[in-house]
Parts: sequence; C-alpha cells; structure tokens
Amino acid sequence: TAIVKGKDSLEVGRQSSKENYAVPLLVNLLRKKSNGMKKLLMVIAILFCCREAVAGNTQTEGQGARPISMGGAFIAVADSTEAVFYNPAGLTQIKGIEVSIGALSVNPKIKYTHSSNGVENESDQSAIAPYAFLSYDSVSPVYFGFGMYAPFAKEADYNADTVGGFGNLYALAIRTDYSPVVAYKINERLSIGAGFIAAQGKTKQTIQTAYDNNVYITDELDGWGYSGLIGLLYRVNEHLKLGGVYRGRMDIIQMGQREQTGWATSRDATVNLHYPATAGIGIAYMPNEKLALACDIDWNDWSYLYEAVTRIAEDTAD
Repeated sequence: TAIVKGKDSLEVGRQSSKENYAVPLLVNLLRKKSNGMKKLLMVIAILFCCREAVAGNTQTEGQGARPISMGGAFIAVADSTEAVFYNPAGLTQIKGIEVSIGALSVNPKIKYTHSSNGVENESDQSAIAPYAFLSYDSVSPVYFGFGMYAPFAKEADYNADTVGGFGNLYALAIRTDYSPVVAYKINERLSIGAGFIAAQGKTKQTIQTAYDNNVYITDELDGWGYSGLIGLLYRVNEHLKLGGVYRGRMDIIQMGQREQTGWATSRDATVNLHYPATAGIGIAYMPNEKLALACDIDWNDWSYLYEAVTRIAEDTAD
C-alpha cells in the first residue's frame, strides 16, 4: 500500500500471506434439478439476493462444496453447475435446471513487516464468501449458466498498539464476480463454452501513518471491472475426459473518499487494482459412477498484480 500525493509517495509497509485456505461453510443449501419455469424464476431471484463476500485480495481456493472436496481438480470433471466457474463447456453434461448455493470460510494468516523498523505483526481474521450457481439446458445443444462468487476475498485486522505503528491497521477488500455463460455441444465428444465476467470491487482500509501514531487515514472505495472466460471439454471415451479454461486479465478502478485525522473534509481517492489472467488444463478418469480420478494444472499471471497505489486529489485549500 502506498500513499501518493502529486509526485511524492510514502511506502508504509508490506504484507505477505502465510496461509490461505478455504473450507465449505454451507454445503449446497439448495441443489435440485427441475424443468419448471416457476422454479427457474425463483432461483434467479435467490441468485440476485446473494450479495458480495465479506472479505483484502487473497485468492479463494475454489467454488462449491464438491469441487473443493476434490482439491479443486474440476476442469475436466465439470459435471455440476460449478462448471460456470471451472469450465463452462462442462454445462453440456447437465440436464434440466441445477442450482448450487453455499459459502466459503476464508481463513488466511497474514504476516505484516513494517518497512521502516522491521516490527512484525499478524492477522488471522476470517471472512465469509458466499457463492451461487445456476445451469439450464434450455435448447439443446445450447446450454446456459450464471454464477455469483468471490474469487478474491480477505479481511485483515492488525494490532494498533505497536511502537511505530502499522501501515494497515484494518483492510477489507472484496471482488464479487457476476458471470453469465453459454455452452455449445458440437458433437458427442467435443463441447465449448464462453462467458462474460462483470466484477464489483470494494475496498475499505484504515491506515496508521508511519510518521505519527495519532494520525489515521480511512479509505472507502468501489468500482467495476470486466473480463471473460472460455472453456473446452473433450471426451476421449466414456471414462476419460480432457478440459481447458482461460480467464482474462481484469482492471478495477475503484473510486471513493479518503478521510484523515486533521482534515476538515474528505478527499477524492482512486486505486487501480490489477487482477491476473489465469489458465488451466485438466484430465479426469472415471472408471465407474462412484470413483473419479482428476488432476488439474493451473497458471496465474501474478506478475500483473504488482502494486496497488491509492492516489488522492491535491489539496486546493489556501
């Protein structure tokens, strides 16, 4: 995190995540198959009632109880409604309407080292990240899906009573994705899928400045970013499947207000968050209906997420 005004900048510290894991909190509160239009409308209403995750920018470890229970190796399996996230081409394997709703408990352990004095502090604040997915085979061979999920979610709360202060006393960052997708079954072996991602980002942080422990800065920012994804699923035979997925980069320009101790009024603030492109390939072998062996290889372009700098408007007061 850096505080920037004009050409001058002040680096107040660095954060590193020691642990980041997620476990299912609610296991498929609702998961049913149906062909009724009334139930479809009810499901859509439920999806839009599920709002953003309460969580700084830690990547969550998957979406949905079943994929997480498989270690996230779901790109080539993709036979449930969570395929909206893992591989939209897999929607062609689902009949009727399928819904999955639940939440993740995100429990990172974050270590903070002050850049000026080397003092360390830790936060193990947990956060809840809900998800909801819908799939619908309206007109075969075309299949539709929609997902609401939080691929990045973290909350950190540091001790304020350390000599020298800490750059972030409290940090809350949320990225909630809303993703409609469509899949097309080319033939019995090959399916493709693609989708649009509209993401809402929210950031709230309280900073205790390095130069005066009694001076606090509070930022509240939000904004939207857009990207897309594409997936491929190939069935080699009745037991073996191959899959691939790619999600594009995303920039979210968040705007809002900064307040600081001693300021008469708040000032406009802006931060540009860079989210990396991701890609993955997977293989799944299912010798029978009760056993699935799957392996995924994932790539994340973390070099794109190199910094997050908050810029504030110049003070024009006399």
